[in-house]
Amino acid sequence: MAKFVFSPVTTRGFWRVSFECQLLLLYARFIHWFYGSGMLRCGDEFKSYEDLCDAISAFQQAEFVQLYVRHSRTIESASATRAPKKKFNEYLVFSEIDYVCHHGGKDYKTTSTGKRPHQKTYQMGCQFRVKVRCSQNGQVLFIKAIENDHNHEISEKAFKHHPRQRRLSEPSVKEAKNMLEVKANKKMVQQHIFKQSGKVVILKDLHNLASKDKRNEVINVSTLVEEMKKVNGAFVEVSKDESDTLSSVYFQTQEWKNTYARYPELVLIDATYKLNNLRMPLYIMMVVDGNGESEVVGLWLVVHEDKVTISHLMDVFMKHNDTSNTRCIMADKDFTERDVFAQKIPSAELMICLFHTLRTFRREITPEKVGINAAQKVAVLEIINKLVYARDEEEYSKLYQRLKDTKLKQVIQYFDDNWHGIREQWVEGLKREACHYLNSTNNRIESINQKIKSVVTKHSSLLTFFRDLMKCFDSLSLERDHRALAVFEKCAVDVLPANYCLSQYQQFLTPYAYSFVVKQFESSDKVKIVVNLNGDHSSIDVYSNGKKLLTTDCGCNCGFYTAMELPCKHIFALRVQTKLDIFEAKLCAVRWTRGYYRSSHRVFSTTNDCSANVEVCSIDRLPVARVLSQREKYRKVFDLSQKLASIASDISTREFSYAVECLEKIVRSWEQGKHVKVEIVEESCLGDANDLLVDHQQDDDKDISDDLLGKPSTDSLFDNTDCKHGNSHHQADLSDNSGDVLSDNPYVMDSDNDIPAISADSSNALVLPADNPSVVFADNDNPPAIPADNDNPPTIPADSDIPLAIPADSNNPPAIPTDSNNLPVISSDSDNPIDVDLTSDKPSPDFVDLTSITLPPKTKKRGRPKGANLTVIGLPKKKNCIGRPVKFLLKPNAERERQILSWMLPDHLIEKALSGERLESNEIGSSLHLKSNLLDENVNWVSVEDFFTDGAWSRITDAMMELENAPKWICYTCSRDLTLSTSVACDSCLNWYHLNCVGLTSAPKKAVWFCRLVLWNSSKGE
Repeated sequence: MAKFVFSPVTTRGFWRVSFECQLLLLYARFIHWFYGSGMLRCGDEFKSYEDLCDAISAFQQAEFVQLYVRHSRTIESASATRAPKKKFNEYLVFSEIDYVCHHGGKDYKTTSTGKRPHQKTYQMGCQFRVKVRCSQNGQVLFIKAIENDHNHEISEKAFKHHPRQRRLSEPSVKEAKNMLEVKANKKMVQQHIFKQSGKVVILKDLHNLASKDKRNEVINVSTLVEEMKKVNGAFVEVSKDESDTLSSVYFQTQEWKNTYARYPELVLIDATYKLNNLRMPLYIMMVVDGNGESEVVGLWLVVHEDKVTISHLMDVFMKHNDTSNTRCIMADKDFTERDVFAQKIPSAELMICLFHTLRTFRREITPEKVGINAAQKVAVLEIINKLVYARDEEEYSKLYQRLKDTKLKQVIQYFDDNWHGIREQWVEGLKREACHYLNSTNNRIESINQKIKSVVTKHSSLLTFFRDLMKCFDSLSLERDHRALAVFEKCAVDVLPANYCLSQYQQFLTPYAYSFVVKQFESSDKVKIVVNLNGDHSSIDVYSNGKKLLTTDCGCNCGFYTAMELPCKHIFALRVQTKLDIFEAKLCAVRWTRGYYRSSHRVFSTTNDCSANVEVCSIDRLPVARVLSQREKYRKVFDLSQKLASIASDISTREFSYAVECLEKIVRSWEQGKHVKVEIVEESCLGDANDLLVDHQQDDDKDISDDLLGKPSTDSLFDNTDCKHGNSHHQADLSDNSGDVLSDNPYVMDSDNDIPAISADSSNALVLPADNPSVVFADNDNPPAIPADNDNPPTIPADSDIPLAIPADSNNPPAIPTDSNNLPVISSDSDNPIDVDLTSDKPSPDFVDLTSITLPPKTKKRGRPKGANLTVIGLPKKKNCIGRPVKFLLKPNAERERQILSWMLPDHLIEKALSGERLESNEIGSSLHLKSNLLDENVNWVSVEDFFTDGAWSRITDAMMELENAPKWICYTCSRDLTLSTSVACDSCLNWYHLNCVGLTSAPKKAVWFCRLVLWNSSKGE
């Protein structure tokens, strides 16, 4: 309302402002009197339903009341029943309409059973109502009655937050969708919409808006292949297992094939995880082009990282690409069955990523796995860290002998069995024979993985994942194309003079290769050259690190020349010494030249890859029956247990305890030599679906989905394809010979053991597979006959999954074909290709129905630990410690006293003493073991006297006198006498070590020295 303000300027101005304000006030009072409550009053007439809606909308905005239609009757219904002779105005639409407040309407009576205690409703019994009826002549609508009686507070803010008021206009919805599609920050989008339209939009609305189109999206193998076919020149091959479940997907474009054909020498391969909700790892194959750019040449999506799957995908890759020129493959040490590469491409050298090498040592060399203490672990990792960076075989041998001198049998055995025999693949100084182009890690792929994760939403659907993945690759490809054009479209400002010795290399090589040549030439003057004169003949020897190299004017056996195929500093030094021309084109591999780079890069190519087609066919392969070794049995069961652990880690805490109890029952049964029975139980896949449904009237917040986004599909409650077709699932029932049965229903308790089952149709279920109907499961009363002859055990397929049970008739096992592969696939077959047209209504006789292939179960989202204060191999980071170690004398009194007590007593007595109780003489009797650390000049062991009674302290004093008379100084790592070799003491823990036990060759030069154990504890904040 306008205010009456006195104007000090002129009296005339004062009267003018006052008069205008009076008119506004009178007009407002008239409107309020004429229309009654909020511009609506009884008797108001409306010639059309549209006019009525406008008035109701104006009323809502003015009074901040949200109304909805509680009752209505159309004019068609009225004409047919109540007033058949009345002629209605067709623009009225309704003959009766009742509007009520959103807090009122029909009395709400809950039917909740308490299973969903957090449901809420807007209904509060408000009595506000507006009754609109048709006139007697049927030509107008009029307000018959208004019951203006609210039982709740009315406010503008609450009104704007109502779901119907949060409804956006079509332009705003389109704009918001465009911003969300490019993954704009939802909070920024929220504020942008509020400033543009004044609408209050919560983050839940934006989430629903983004997921509206995805909600009704059909996601299966057919839609995935159809999406992949949209990529120019796509090659797709899909494999399935025996149960028609997706096993792997191979994807490659014609452009990627061309890139691999041009730069096949080095192939990098690694996997990244948690990018899709099926938990399918993404394997990326990558090469390095002539300008040092990382180019993707192949993608694999796999369900199981086993030898059979990897071998099959390598076969597919080799079918589409010529691998004869591949000379080096870099992969992960943990990569399942790395020997597949050696078998498929025997001409290529295998290399292990440096990062994965150090990480594997950190994971495997632990006190739990190899039976060593913390100090021994630090000492061993110190030696292994130096082994990784050994420069040559001689240095490696010395360090290997130091490792053997530790006499830690389990560590040495692990190292010999897994690492010593393949040291050329992971020791940096022994990789000289491999053409790795100075790539010691898979950091190129890790860099791509980070970019992918910044674009692809974590745990997204398979279809969304692939779309976002290709967007990421297209963006990276565009950036690389821009840099490739810059090589030829731009030139350096500081152009080298024509007479400069390296100017020809600058014009001949790509900028990436030229940068290495410059560095080598600049360091060539430091190369040691020895000229040997022998009469009329002379020879020149080149030395590096004190060792003679086999260097000529056109070649060298150093690591750089072998790895990069570019002139090294030794060749430059020799050519300068012999006064030969510095430039020699033969010294540079063709892949690094500008001419080859221009002719091979896609940005300069005019070919179109659109003609490529997707070939799909089915190949069934069965495993070969043979006897498994103990290690192979262990490996197969270990892989299964990993899958089991992965599933169990995602289920709720309540279900997890039940799952663990089920597994413990199986373990106990096997330990007792009992057989576990698997029974098939029929049960409806839908379960009690009514418990999952929500009445929309109970939560009007969901109206935003109906009004703004469209009604959500109830099919999302039943994602399983089989459920939609009405099929029932098989569930496993586990029992042992004692008759204890593990129930299958997670919501029904077992009558004897109260152990809930784990649903087989749940993605978080813990079940045993029971897909093969030909398997005869063991009977409790009639267990299968197992041959007692150890020389003729039952045959088990070599590369297949371990069967659930041994066939009942072990004397007559079924005949199994002797094909070496066992993975039924859908892939391209060069002999019998089948072109699949997913849009055709008439499939060919050999048509492979992709819709019959089911997807693996989805996985729940979960977090993972963040960061670490240790190096890759597990040693503490010196520059990133949480707390710096301090000398013993600088520690707080309480910490010093605890440490002194630790050199005297076991932990339980220390805690008792620190709690305030004085220790008696009989308590410390056999537990008293004094360490030589107490004899250090910095230790005042008398300071802990108050923790003991007089009798107990007398015993400690006597024991200290004996220790001083006969001290025993031993190494904390190897527990041997310190007098055997030079030793050093830690200034914090006061433990003594042999120099070789802590990786030192001489005494530390620093005045204060801390052992690795102290640094380790400091890095963890201890």
